[in-house]
This record gives sequence, structure tokens and C-alpha cells, in this order.
Amino acid sequence: MNKQNAIVLKNIHVGYFEHKIFQDFSCEIPSSQMIGIVGANGSGKSTLLKAIMGLIPNSSGIIQIFGKSLKEVRNQIAYLPQKDSIDWDFPASVLEVALMGLYKEFGLFGRITKQHKQKAMSYLEKVGMADKADKQISELSGGQQQRVFLARAFAQEADLYLFDEPFVGVDVATEKLLIDLLKTSVVNEGKTIVMVHHQLSTVPKYFDFLLLLKEGKLVDIGSVEEVFTEVNIQETYQFIK
Repeated sequence: MNKQNAIVLKNIHVGYFEHKIFQDFSCEIPSSQMIGIVGANGSGKSTLLKAIMGLIPNSSGIIQIFGKSLKEVRNQIAYLPQKDSIDWDFPASVLEVALMGLYKEFGLFGRITKQHKQKAMSYLEKVGMADKADKQISELSGGQQQRVFLARAFAQEADLYLFDEPFVGVDVATEKLLIDLLKTSVVNEGKTIVMVHHQLSTVPKYFDFLLLLKEGKLVDIGSVEEVFTEVNIQETYQFIK
């Protein structure tokens, strides 16, 4: 992708029924970087990702992705929701979940070929789950399940990845492995990752660009070096000295 903004939000109003979490909210999110969204519970982090994906209606304002509407670029986006919002008991093997990421290649009624399976396996290999390909997703630990869904996202070969706290339940060593993989296999290829993240201690290591949210408003936005300051963090989380 070129260096245009990945996401532009202009005066959006987003929420559930009469309760608007975002009112007249605007921001620009650059492309080809690791973008972090940080804030306290209830600040609107997950809602913002859902609004970008069109899962929550935007009653007014404009949402553009790579300068286009969501309808025009939906196939260029991979979305991984919060772990708690996924039904982990659905009957599917690890390989079948990874194959879901290749849906745009074989379609709803298309035939899954040997090549499709090999491709899905290559992404499972990347996240260290190839040896679990035949297991049911419900049989895995929480961290293993997250790795499989990351493999599915990688398989989509998207230009924009939206991840909602993807490391919940993942051990520290695996989290580092996955972050390194995201940077080398996604961002270094000119693609964009926008990630809701809760662990403040790893923000400077993981991200290039940061949005700090508080009650549906921006505390600050910009490079991590500029934005991730003690003053901003205290404002974002209302810390008391």
C-alpha cells in the first residue's frame, strides 16, 4: 500500500440506540505501521474497531479506509474480535478455522483444494500450531485458540488488520513471538495493523503510532514517542498521584 492514511474518521457518531459512545469524533490513522489503541475499560476501544468494520452503525459522519468506503475494501480487511465474543465450542478443526481465512479464494460453495490446505497449513506453521491441525478448536487452551485465529487472519492476506486484544490468554513468550511475526510478515510488507492493547508496559516496544481514548474522546494521537507520556497516561486512566 502507499503512504496514504489507512483510516480516516470524520465527525462520526457511533453507539447503541440513543447512547452515543463517539460523538463528532474525528481522527486519521496512518498506513504501514503498528497502531495501538489504549484506554481504560469503557473508553470505546472495541466500539471503534467495530465501527470501522461496520458492525455498529455510524449515524452520521464519514469512515474511509484507504480513501474508499468499507463496501469497496471489505476484502482488504481482517478482523479478530475479543476472545470472549467468539463461540469456541463450534465444531471445527484447527485446519478448518485457518481455511476460513481463504474464503475469498474458494467462495461459499467452492471446492477446497490441496493447495488451499497447504496454504492454510503454512500459516498455522507460522504461529506454531501446525501440529494441532486435526484437533477441534474447542480442545485447545485459550492461548492456542488465539494463535489459530491469528493464523486465520494472516491467511486473509489483508492490507488492514484490526485486532481486539489478541494476546489475552497468551503467555509472554508466545506474545513476543507473535508480535515479531506481525512486524516481519505484515508491517514490513507495507500493511497496517490496528490493535486494541491493555498492557501499558509493552506499548513502547510494540507500536509506532498510538491513540489514547477516554470516554469516547481522544486524549492524544500521534507517534508513540510523542504521545506515550506520563501526563497523557494519567489523563487517560485518571491516575491519582
